[in-house]
Amino acid sequence: MKIAITADPAIPVPPLLYGGIERIIDMVINGLVKQGHEVTLFAHKDSKVNCTLIPYKASSNSINDTIINTYTINKTLLTQKFDIVHSFGRLAYLLPQMPLSIPKLMSYQREPTLSPITKAVKLSARETLMFTGCSNYITNKIKPYADAYTVYNGIDISKYIPKTVVDADAPLIFLGRIETIKGTHTAIEIARRTNKKLIIAGNIPANDHGYFNEQIKPFLNERITYRPG
Repeated sequence: MKIAITADPAIPVPPLLYGGIERIIDMVINGLVKQGHEVTLFAHKDSKVNCTLIPYKASSNSINDTIINTYTINKTLLTQKFDIVHSFGRLAYLLPQMPLSIPKLMSYQREPTLSPITKAVKLSARETLMFTGCSNYITNKIKPYADAYTVYNGIDISKYIPKTVVDADAPLIFLGRIETIKGTHTAIEIARRTNKKLIIAGNIPANDHGYFNEQIKPFLNERITYRPG
């Protein structure tokens, strides 16, 4: 099959540091290529992937940059014949493709915004748009409005060595964006109640510095530490 995959424009695939979705995209690409499929990825210009890369010309989710990246994607989709387009990026990128017969798969790794989904369903050719989520919570949000299926995230097991015995003083680890929805404050509460060390690592989104300063920073000490991502 000839498969087009879209990513968000801000982080390369695979990510250099933090980037959960981008790591999943890289794993999906490697799996598809290994099975003999022809894959084209639309992503950040610094991406280093085992497939054809078409770099975005803009790297933010502003309205202007979204228009620029939508043009980049659809210029290729309309001039080359793909069997399916699999989006991990903005649903708006696929707007010109909605009335067309090409199968479209939109995958969510976070809380979905329902308004764009309902609009996309109305614009799409019948039975050409489908959704997946990495949890039942996500897909259950979508199911009242569109076909949605849960596809759990996987891992590359070759990169992990199982350890069946953990030292008593081994620290807890929190790795992710430092924001309310990720539950960094819950990790701190667990560490304090269990008297465990905790290492927090991840980036702080621009809108969540208040959350960090109020609910995370006051609890940092020699046992609960933060390492910027």
